[in-house]
Amino acid sequence: MYKYHAFRFPNGERHALLVDADTGKPLVYQNLYITTHHRNKSDSINTIKSVIGALGFFAELCDFLGIDLESRFRAGDLLTSSEIESIALWSKKSKAELSKAKNCEKATNVVPINLKKIELARYTVVIDEDLVCANTTYNRLTIISQYVSWLANTVSPDSQTVIGRMTNRIINHRPVKMPSSGNEPFKSLEEWQRDRLLEIVEPTAVDNPWKNEEVCFRNQLIVHLFLYVGERKGELLSLKATDLDPGKKTICIRRNADDPDDPREVPSLVKTLSRDVEVSDELYLMIEDYIMKYRSRVKGVNKCPYLFVSHQNGASVARPLSHASIDKMFATLTEALGFNVHPHALRHTWNDAFSEQVEPFLNSGEMTESEVEDLRSYLMGWKEGSGTAMTYTKRYQQKKAKAFGLHLQKKVRTADKNRIDDAKLPV
Repeated sequence: MYKYHAFRFPNGERHALLVDADTGKPLVYQNLYITTHHRNKSDSINTIKSVIGALGFFAELCDFLGIDLESRFRAGDLLTSSEIESIALWSKKSKAELSKAKNCEKATNVVPINLKKIELARYTVVIDEDLVCANTTYNRLTIISQYVSWLANTVSPDSQTVIGRMTNRIINHRPVKMPSSGNEPFKSLEEWQRDRLLEIVEPTAVDNPWKNEEVCFRNQLIVHLFLYVGERKGELLSLKATDLDPGKKTICIRRNADDPDDPREVPSLVKTLSRDVEVSDELYLMIEDYIMKYRSRVKGVNKCPYLFVSHQNGASVARPLSHASIDKMFATLTEALGFNVHPHALRHTWNDAFSEQVEPFLNSGEMTESEVEDLRSYLMGWKEGSGTAMTYTKRYQQKKAKAFGLHLQKKVRTADKNRIDDAKLPV
């Protein structure tokens, strides 16, 4: 078994290693690859975690299939087509399914026949109820192919051409990756859901799920920032009191992946570009009220730079709000409201509202589609030309098309019904 071991350097940089779960020793080649190809390129800790997950899965799979990758490659013995096919098949399955197969092999290892081939055939052909999604398989095989190519080019005497053919065979087994801009269900809230959410987070609402005054106000402010600014969860948790500009009434969203001030085990990463976002007078006043009336009550808050802090009773040290706290907050809201609500749904809702507001400017010719896309990209922190902004435009257009289609159905059906009824009247 192999596991993910996270740690921090004295300068605040977060890093992780793939280690043997039994001995705690780091795996040499996998960690060398992670360092040279990801840490040295300043990839985020979340990216490194994903790579470690895929390489850990691959290491366990090689153990199960009896493939000593380093020794094989040093001897010039690359992966065969049948081995690559087995790797591709197992990459469709969950880690739990692989562990189940490994345990089954151990339990029956006394039988003097090649059980590994039997188990491999049984699990790859028959048992299909525990498959991962196509994108997970795609990402696994992508990382595996990149690692295998690097390892072979590092230790194998084979030519780059031969190694390239092996790598391409792995790549060719990747499934079609589902685009994020596909016809997935809309995640934004309906108007009545948005209204209900705003009602229930009012501190004076009788059905507000929180009773503590500080928590009620803080959580209302969090919902308003998600809904009216369209922030990501990591952006909100990264906000510091010093990121506020009272003169301009702006929030400064900054990328700072290795902030030494962040004590949280799961860091508050900002995935988007840094930017300044203006907020309304009312929303900025809410932020100031939270700081002056509620945040200031927390012991030691002057030593915690983050805007949102925990308000647990009796805490002797101010602690920044965690990802788990936000998740728990929205789980509580979901239960109280009776419909699913989460931070990214509010980001989708913001984008729907943006599309509605700019539509008249597009129709009148005051703004072009390119200008609207650039404006949305800046406010959301996306790179210009990345295509992400167009994804939301497409979703809004699809939503309008569905609504128009339903309206057309009702109108035509009513006209048909009236015509049939008129035909039945006596002349």
